[in-house]
Amino acid sequence: MEPSVQLVKYMKLEPIERRSECNILIEDWAQVKPHVAITSSIIDFLDSKTVWWISIQKQASSISLTTYIDTSDCTETSGMWNFYATGTINGMQFETDIKRIIHEEGSHCKRLSFDSQNETLDLKLVMCMSQDCLDEVPLQKFIGTSCQYKNIIANNESILRTAKYSDFSFDVNGRMFKVHKSILATASPVFDKLFQRKCKEGVPNHSRIDDTDPTIFQYLLDYIYCGKLPEEIHDGQVARNVFKVANYYQINRLEEVCVSVLKYSLTKDNAVDAFELAETYGLEDVKMMAWSIIQFEILELSDAELPKKTGTIHSLIAIKEEKTMLLQEYEQQIRILDASTKNLLMK
Repeated sequence: MEPSVQLVKYMKLEPIERRSECNILIEDWAQVKPHVAITSSIIDFLDSKTVWWISIQKQASSISLTTYIDTSDCTETSGMWNFYATGTINGMQFETDIKRIIHEEGSHCKRLSFDSQNETLDLKLVMCMSQDCLDEVPLQKFIGTSCQYKNIIANNESILRTAKYSDFSFDVNGRMFKVHKSILATASPVFDKLFQRKCKEGVPNHSRIDDTDPTIFQYLLDYIYCGKLPEEIHDGQVARNVFKVANYYQINRLEEVCVSVLKYSLTKDNAVDAFELAETYGLEDVKMMAWSIIQFEILELSDAELPKKTGTIHSLIAIKEEKTMLLQEYEQQIRILDASTKNLLMK
């Protein structure tokens, strides 16, 4: 049975905004020849296939900054998309005009006054992509969130992978991780207290963790060391598990990222699990959004109060499934009776 979308009526939604950041440092800027384009590598947003990149061209007394964006997945979503960039060049702030994305690609060129004789060029850029025209959007497109995205503050991947200068180790369900106390203690007060306790007790620089999946712990370290998140974060189960460890180790920024991903990726397939997580950790906004999907798309109820416990939802789903099965059996019996009646009339 198809969901009764007409029961949703339509909801006025808050605009969605995605952000992605990058830093570019050109140390020999004075040696760069005029009119030679320097193009960055492709940079992605966390929650979609959308990618962007920039091109810098040196002029006599200015630079030409062009931002490009490929929004191949935006055509499948509701609303209209705009993009703009904001940031600093050697401390000088700038912001491009908002430009609407046409088709699947867009570009924006902005000329900035800049001393071309500077020895270095330090560019910090934030790409913002916003969605508007959301006055009449069905519930399936309801995404009331402002997502948080990549913020790479350091690239310590090499020392994480090689364990160079490591001074502590974790045994996570049989998998060994060699880490650096200074990095982990700075990122998490829980790690900080653990290391202090170990130091006072005079025990070896080693700890065992039995309640965490090694892969999820690896994702945690990747974020702490490099600001990286795995592609698997799009999977609701992975996002929920990463959120749990981020919550335990009090890494607030990672918690926020996971919550944003959970909101953005809510579907009828994961709404119940998201509701249960939200109930456990007090995520009221996630809870309300998940309940909206459960109410209209799973239970197909036009008017129902928010249940206090997840168990109530499971009971309601079980009742609906039982009713659906009984209805199917009834319809099957009707078809059998209709066929029997036609056979009798033909005789």
